[in-house]
Amino acid sequence: MKDSVTQHLQLPPAVMKVVLGNQLARLREAADATQDDAATVLGCTQQKIAHIESGSGIKLIELNALLDRYDANESDRAYARDLQAESNRRTKRGAFSTRFRQYLRLLVDMEPSCTRYSS
Repeated sequence: MKDSVTQHLQLPPAVMKVVLGNQLARLREAADATQDDAATVLGCTQQKIAHIESGSGIKLIELNALLDRYDANESDRAYARDLQAESNRRTKRGAFSTRFRQYLRLLVDMEPSCTRYSS
């Protein structure tokens, strides 16, 4: 799994949050848990779990609680923690990208990564 994280490390933090959210959804489903079950673990609403799984990000303490609930193996735990750490990494935004609304900034920020992977 560590090699997979290394491949992702050049992606913008927002993309890392989406990858982490997808990973958490897979782990939850493998544990035969619902979003309501996950919400109970964190003491939050099901909507917050849906936001986390769609890429809004998660705090490390919350991530660890969910990994415990999902009975994730060490490899999955390490992968999820690496994704979480990278998703919190600050990136320097160019002056060009800051001229766009928030939802378009992601596309502008992702463009260099997409170019690199399509070549």
